[in-house]
Order: sequence, then C-alpha cells, then structure tokens
Amino acid sequence: MACNITSWSTIGCAMQQLLIVMLIFQQLLLGVHSIYPDPNANPGSISAPFTNPTDVNAIKDLYSAWNNTPNIDSVLRGWNSTLAAARNLTWDPCKEGSLSGIICYLDEELEQLGTYRVVGLDLNGLDLQGELSPAIGNLSSLTYLQPRTHWTTPITIGQLANLVVMDLHDNSFSGPIPDLSPLSNLRHLNLNSNSLIGKVEDVFNNLNQIYLSILDLSSNQLSGGLQIALPFANGTFATLDQLNVSRNQLNGSLDDFFTYIFTNSSGNYTFAPYVSSIDLSYNQFSGNLMGLNGSGEFQTAVSLKELSISNNKLCGEFPDLSSFPKLQKLDLSFNHLNGSLPPSIWSIANLNLLDLSENNFSNNLPIIDESIEGQCPKSLTYLYTAGNSFNGSFPSQLFNCLQKLQVINFDDNAFDGVLNMSINTSLANTKFSIVRNNISKLIPTWNTGIYTPVLLGGNPCCSKIENGSPENEFIIYGDSSNQTLNEEMNCRYNSSSPIIIQEMAKQSTLYSYHELKVTTRDFHLDNKLGEGNFGVVYKILEQHDYSLMMSPKY
Repeated sequence: MACNITSWSTIGCAMQQLLIVMLIFQQLLLGVHSIYPDPNANPGSISAPFTNPTDVNAIKDLYSAWNNTPNIDSVLRGWNSTLAAARNLTWDPCKEGSLSGIICYLDEELEQLGTYRVVGLDLNGLDLQGELSPAIGNLSSLTYLQPRTHWTTPITIGQLANLVVMDLHDNSFSGPIPDLSPLSNLRHLNLNSNSLIGKVEDVFNNLNQIYLSILDLSSNQLSGGLQIALPFANGTFATLDQLNVSRNQLNGSLDDFFTYIFTNSSGNYTFAPYVSSIDLSYNQFSGNLMGLNGSGEFQTAVSLKELSISNNKLCGEFPDLSSFPKLQKLDLSFNHLNGSLPPSIWSIANLNLLDLSENNFSNNLPIIDESIEGQCPKSLTYLYTAGNSFNGSFPSQLFNCLQKLQVINFDDNAFDGVLNMSINTSLANTKFSIVRNNISKLIPTWNTGIYTPVLLGGNPCCSKIENGSPENEFIIYGDSSNQTLNEEMNCRYNSSSPIIIQEMAKQSTLYSYHELKVTTRDFHLDNKLGEGNFGVVYKILEQHDYSLMMSPKY
C-alpha cells in the first residue's frame, strides 16, 4: 500500500511510518545512512536516484548555518555542495549514503521518478557551532531528529508533522518550547539537559500526540506544577510509557497528577494505563502523597515499575502502595516525610530498590509477618533508610525473609539494644551499614565459613575500641569453630576506611556511598566541579567539613 508521506493518518500508514523509524535505527546500528533499493538490483526501475529538491535546499541551508564549525567538512562529510561542484560532481544528499548523519528513504508515491526524501538526521556528538536553521521545518518527511549542538529552538521545528522521534537531549537549547501540537505522530520526545524555560502546564496542554510513549523534559528550567487535566482527558497519555520531568523548578501538590494518571475515568480504564516509569525528582513539589492511596475509583497501577520523587519538599505519612503490584524501584529520599511505615510496605512483591533516606520517619520498622501470604518482598535487593529517626530493636526477621539483599543502609537512626543477625549463604556478600545508632551489642549467627562485616562505627558497642581499648572482642555464635573475631573488624564507618579512633577522622578521603550521596545531593550536576581519568569531582554541602569528594568512575 502506497502511503502519502504528508498525510499519514490511518493505522496502516502509521504502522508504515513506524517501520521507517525501525529501519532508521537499523541503519544507525549498521553505520549506513541511506535507505533505498540498489538501482543495480532492478535495472530500469529507477532511472537516476535524486533527492527531493526541497530537501536538497534545506540541507544546504542547514550546512550554511553551521559553517563556523571547526573542520566543518570533516564533521559534516559530504555536505559541502560547493566543494562537489568544484570537482564536477553531482551533489545529492541521498546519493550512495555519502553524507554523514543523513538518512534517506524512497518515497513510494514517486517511485517511478526515483525520488528520495530525507527522513532522519543523526547529528549526535558532532558539536556543531551556530544555529539550527528554520529550514529544518522544510524537511517535511523527517521522522527522526537527534542533533548535538548549541542552538536556540526554531519555531519551525513544529512544522515537522511526520516526526516520530525528536531527541534533542544534551544541547544548549534555550527559550520556551515551541508549540508541538502539529507533531501528531510523535512517539518519542526527549528534551532533557537543555536550558528550556516556561510553564510545564503549557507544554503538557499543547501536547496532543495519541501515540506518545516517551516524554523526557528533565534537567531544564521549567516552572509551574502538574495540576493538569487536558493531556489526560484528550488521550495524549493513553500510550505513555516513560515520563521524566526531574531536575526542573516544578512545585505544588501532586494529588491531581496522580489522580489523573491512576484514577478510573468514565470506563474501566485509567488515563495512562501503560506508564511504567515516572521520575519527578529534584523539584520543589510539596504536600503529601495521599494521592497514591488505593481507594475509591483508584485503579491498580498494573504497569508502574519505577517511581522516583526524591529531593523535593514532600511531607506527611507514607502512602498505601498496595495498588502497585509491579513496582520495582521506589525512591522517596531527601524529603520531609514522617510518621511510621505501614506494614503494607512489605507487600510490594516485586520491589527491588527502596530508598527512604533523609526523611523524618520514626518509630519501629513494621514487623514482617511471614505467615501472611505476600508480606515478604523476596526480590528486595537495595534498602536505604539512613538519616531518619527509626528506633527500637532492629527487626532481625529482615534477614530471614529478604534473601536477595545486597545493600542495607540504616545509618544515622536511633536503633538500640542487641543486633541479632542470621546470615546464610545467600547473604554472604551483603553490605550492611548501621553506623551512628545506639546498638549496644552484636550477636551474629553465620553459617560455617561465612562472615559478613557489619559497619557499626559510632554505636555504643564500639565505644571501647573507639576510645583506644582494642582488647574487647566479638564472639561469633553458631559457628562450629566458635570463631572469635576482633571488634576492630566491625567498628568502622565504611568498608574501605582504616580503624577510626574517637570520632570520624575528617581528613580521611574515603567515604561511604551514603556519605557521598548526602554531601553531593545525590551527585547533583550543580555540584559537579570537573571530571578526569579517576572519576567526577564534586563540591559538597556547606554543613559538612569535607573539602572535596570524588565519585568512582564506573
């Protein structure tokens, strides 16, 4: 079926358009930048391949706008039409795939004429200097756009009605986001890490793409809030899979937002039934999270796997998340949430990461009742609750239930009494830190040959060793050898540090992951000073005395 490239509206044409994008990605992987038949394979079917004249002129204008780029003819190989003319060569953007970054496709409506259209521009990493020419709007068949330049956003970008993928991340785009409503076929919109401004409500309300799957507006300077209804009511988010508006200047309550996403509309469905990832972190959202409570018309969020609202100003109690059965990652760290955790926290069966660090939670952790079916998140691997006010005895049944734990961090709380631990083979490599609490004694029970260090620096049980009396020892119960290990093995503040006498030595350059996360605001880009062969160097928050901290390079 021939599909008019300027009026794809039927499902069949939309599928053909999606096929083009899939072919584009295939060519990107193969390093080929033209998608059209070999003329030698079907002699006579294509007389002389040539690119649509409008596309040719648009490519020329784009090249002229970037002419100040150093070594431009090496960066944009084959784009210089003047150079080709000087060599008596016929210049054609789609000829033999000779132009770097340009992806072409045969226009089936003009097949007998052998006319090709520019459907993709892959300019990622080219560091082009200059502006994005308004001529970009003349590439009417463009379905894929990924530049890496220093531009302002031309308003004509809203004319690319056939665009399916717009990936403009990590550029220097500034100013407001143009009206993108004409881009009705858009499925992937990535504008992260620019300097875009404006109200996020205006951006959302101008979206009408019923096929939109990925929306990433993170790391910009957007303001406003998410008290929005139109994108949900008009079906814009009906196919939404990933939403990221983190690291902006958004504020206000999230109640309406969660209501629109997860509450039953007029039928037996939600407005965004397929959303699997939501990142609202590093903003200024306030209020509570009661909008997440599963009650009334609230529907089970069958698709949501990742939810991050860290580094905001949220308060109130922890919500009931029993309606999120597939949730794997939950990060609510660096807020002002308070009260006790509900027992339902242990009923999220697929939970892999739970980070509640740096809040105001208090009281005992809820007991895991393994006799109740489904009250043990056996997949939980990373558990962070540092920097709260949890108290009472540490719930030792955690070790019986959570057999996949790799990292446990309960630093800077108020747990007291005896720490009873039962470690089997599956937890042999677990990193467990509970520094600066009120633990008076450690009684670990490990299987023969297994020893998992517990970081206990700053607890009363370490007072003797920290005061210079290393003769005190721990007795490890349950081991057939009645193994005796020196207390120095445990009275540390991190696994790499030397033994610390009195308080933590501020001059040391080795810190735990939690300390790095706190002092750099979770490795926020605003605190990045530079990067070298050994990693990234960050400045730290004023309330800490450490001078510089270095994050390992992974």
